[in-house]
Amino acid sequence: MLLAERHIIKKGHRFWREIDPLCWQSKNLYNSANYLIRQNWIYGHGYLTYCQLAGISVILQEESYTSASNFLNLDPLPVYGQITEKPVFSGKRIKRGLYCTDKGVLVQSDVIGSYNILRKAFPNAFNRYGIERCVVHPRRINLSK
Repeated sequence: MLLAERHIIKKGHRFWREIDPLCWQSKNLYNSANYLIRQNWIYGHGYLTYCQLAGISVILQEESYTSASNFLNLDPLPVYGQITEKPVFSGKRIKRGLYCTDKGVLVQSDVIGSYNILRKAFPNAFNRYGIERCVVHPRRINLSK
């Protein structure tokens, strides 16, 4: 909580009678909320998230080198810390949001990164017996027409 102002109001102040019960209620509400959150964490095994309520399964995926690796050439996707030498990729990131492949094709780097994260989570996603659907389907749009 950010403290914008601080006022010290003594018992003889004209607003004391209105502010004193509000301060007690605020402190009790804060303590009650902390107590409930702590008890739910200890006995309820953590917070309920929206995904748990909606029945959506979440996969936590390690994302190292996903924006540096070229998805179009299926460059290897090493895991940071598990390799000793620096990996070499066929393309490179020019600037934030722009990736240049080895053939000079410019691609938005978030598209490359999202496909590589999908490749890391499901290694067989883009072969013959891959997954049924993919969330990202990039399309080329020409805005000059």
